[in-house]
Amino acid sequence: MCFVIAIKHRMLCAVVTLALSGPAVAEEITRQGAEALMQQCQSERQENIAPLKAQAIDDCINKQRRDREHCEQHNRNYGERTADDRLPGMF
Repeated sequence: MCFVIAIKHRMLCAVVTLALSGPAVAEEITRQGAEALMQQCQSERQENIAPLKAQAIDDCINKQRRDREHCEQHNRNYGERTADDRLPGMF
């Protein structure tokens, strides 16, 4: 019984410590800062997607024997989420 109380007490202390320390270390961000951060994130995301998209286009051309125009059109939204959320966006 004492062991169970000790575990519950430790868990409660951990939760309280995290709850109190969160706001102390959190940084306030402005709307402008959030927009700048989102733009940076999107740029880095596109950099990560670009080589994978290029590989998908090359595979389409070389393995499926399609012409470049078709493959580029087919992969134009590669890595982006679909409108109906069937496929989530990459990164």
